[in-house]
Amino acid sequence: MDVQYNMALTISQPESVASLGEKIYREQLQAILEPKETGRFVAIDVNSGHYFVADSSNEALHKALKEIPGGLFHLMKVGAPAAFTLTSIHRHGNLARPHRRGWPPSASA
Repeated sequence: MDVQYNMALTISQPESVASLGEKIYREQLQAILEPKETGRFVAIDVNSGHYFVADSSNEALHKALKEIPGGLFHLMKVGAPAAFTLTSIHRHGNLARPHRRGWPPSASA
């Protein structure tokens, strides 16, 4: 996928990274990945739209970082309702603290 979003998002904007990642998934990837890849994990670089699918979240993020070392990635499980989303930013050889929304689930869920 060669879509260039180039939003110049930073680690201080985790909600924007998550929102853009969800939008890319919904508009560009959902029809491609579901149902064939349901249950696997996808790491989406929100600046380029490139994505990486694997059996585990760690493996998807590792693949993504290998190809795009400075990328901003939105990580999610294919075909699963959004129980939580994780945005991970890799800088200078370290993983930044993940930003999680909707976790832990509320008692009413």
